[in-house]
Amino acid sequence: MSGLVGVVHWDGRPVDERDLCRRVSRLAYRGLDAQAVWVNGQVGLGIASLQSTPESIHERQPALDHSGAIAATLDGRFDNRAELIEALGLSNSRAPLTDPELLVAAYERWGLECPARLLGDFAFVIWDSRARRLFAARDIFGLRPFYYRAIGSSLWWASDQRSLVWVAPATINEGMIAEHLSCQIASHTETLYEGLLRLPMAHALTVSTSNAIRSWRYWRPDPDRVLRCRDDREYDEAFRSVFREAVCCRLRARGPVVLMLSGGIDSGAIAGQIRELRDAGTTEAASVETVSMILPGHPFNEQPNIEEVVRRTGLPSHQVAADSPAEEDLVADAERFLEPPEFPILLIARPLRRAARELGARVLLTGTGGDEWFFGTTEYAADLLRRGRFVQMMRRIVDDCSLIPRLGFARMLLLTPWTALPRPARAVGRRILRRRLVPPWISPAFARRHALEERLRHVHDDDGVEFQSREQYAVFHCATNAAAAYAFEPSERGVAGFGLEQCHPFFDRRVVELALALPATERRDHGMPKRIVRRAMGKWLATEAVSLPKPPFDCESLILDFMARLRDLSVIDRLEPVRRGWVDKAAMAQLWDEAGVNILAREPLWSAIGITCWLRTGPDRNDVAGT
Repeated sequence: MSGLVGVVHWDGRPVDERDLCRRVSRLAYRGLDAQAVWVNGQVGLGIASLQSTPESIHERQPALDHSGAIAATLDGRFDNRAELIEALGLSNSRAPLTDPELLVAAYERWGLECPARLLGDFAFVIWDSRARRLFAARDIFGLRPFYYRAIGSSLWWASDQRSLVWVAPATINEGMIAEHLSCQIASHTETLYEGLLRLPMAHALTVSTSNAIRSWRYWRPDPDRVLRCRDDREYDEAFRSVFREAVCCRLRARGPVVLMLSGGIDSGAIAGQIRELRDAGTTEAASVETVSMILPGHPFNEQPNIEEVVRRTGLPSHQVAADSPAEEDLVADAERFLEPPEFPILLIARPLRRAARELGARVLLTGTGGDEWFFGTTEYAADLLRRGRFVQMMRRIVDDCSLIPRLGFARMLLLTPWTALPRPARAVGRRILRRRLVPPWISPAFARRHALEERLRHVHDDDGVEFQSREQYAVFHCATNAAAAYAFEPSERGVAGFGLEQCHPFFDRRVVELALALPATERRDHGMPKRIVRRAMGKWLATEAVSLPKPPFDCESLILDFMARLRDLSVIDRLEPVRRGWVDKAAMAQLWDEAGVNILAREPLWSAIGITCWLRTGPDRNDVAGT
């Protein structure tokens, strides 16, 4: 993954090129291959590039148009290159066209509407000197990061937060800390630093004189699209068609591609698709290898299932023993990036990233997204209630409770009519019932100081998409809300630290649009989630993964073991949120007592640990800014 950084001084001051070069060099962990800057008076664009595709070895960034009036930097890749080249009339080009060149051409043709025509993971910045306008956009799922910060008459942007913290002293954003500690992220734009903002997924922005910033959502799915097939065979072929393209375009890589293979459905489906591409003679599929985490003797050991998938697909396999990082590693990680460390399961999986890099890979495939788009939700019971299908509703509730035991039948029976109400009616109901949104472990004084109750009311804000069913809306919202956007960032940052680019075939726009158009029973039926994926790719998957609703591997027990080994950070009195009075000490102690049996108790504990690691780097001191 590449790293972007840049500045525009709206007061006309010239950009210091040496200073910009220094800031680009600090992004070298994101771009191992090349560093470059472009300065034109008051504007400076910089990039540290990771050349992960065959075309990228020819690219020159920042990319310029023929007149030099337009300059662009791109962190990302476009997965509809052939379509773009045809639409832009560039089919007769003699030299290989790079993605940054396609970006410039797309902007010249479509202007501010170009992001909606780009498929892939990307963040980009374009300076248009003719319009005296900065234009930036981020991919529809926020898989590439983009942050910006207005300081006086200047606007800075970067691919990581620390680059913007180093520009000038930054103070902590206690309101956003309150959201983190509540485990309910509501804001799509705020970060843990005041005035340092993120561009939300599927958004673009323009900035003109005097830092006048305009931001808008450039993509929404078609809520009226419904896929109706005659039988399972047609549904399966529809899935295989888009999934084949999603996997194939992500194999367009420089050097070998590595797949993080577990014993479950999602990564196993990718492995099977790679095998099919290899059988069809797709040359890129020949260079794919797999890395897997094993835990001999542990309940979360997926080794038998992994080995079954490897036997079926014939992909080269490398098995790595899990290795939890030490407590000091967490603080070092926070100090390196000036952000809280990654989530426990990502920290535990770090040896896989290291193994991928040692294999010479630049691209790391994951199965992330299968749960988000194909697991199904409990809201389908509400859809059945609204249609008057009471018997089917009761069966669905029973199935959901067997799949997710902590839901409880009585609770689901009460929640289903509530979920069936229109969203505005539920919002009114919450206010009438005075439903408390602030969790009990948050200090009441801290919550009042930052209007946390009001903040959390926006967790379920309408995002402007009216689907035909509650379940469609729930699937889309759960994968694109503020918490989901936040969850991607630590993973992306951690993978970039190993010189890798992370790709998720299940987050391909074509796959997602298909998933949202499916009948709910193709996602989950009779207590069996990911039904269409199991059928379409079943011959490549482990027998146990296909036959059981959920694999019998307790990932949560692994996380609990890891957290229990954090000797200093597991002492309640030493947690910074406790010391500063942000959370209630007795409530946090109770969460530790419940963590062994209550999965939901672990998330607020990890939030407090992460915030503690971050605060130990000193982000609330005025001397954290670098030069």
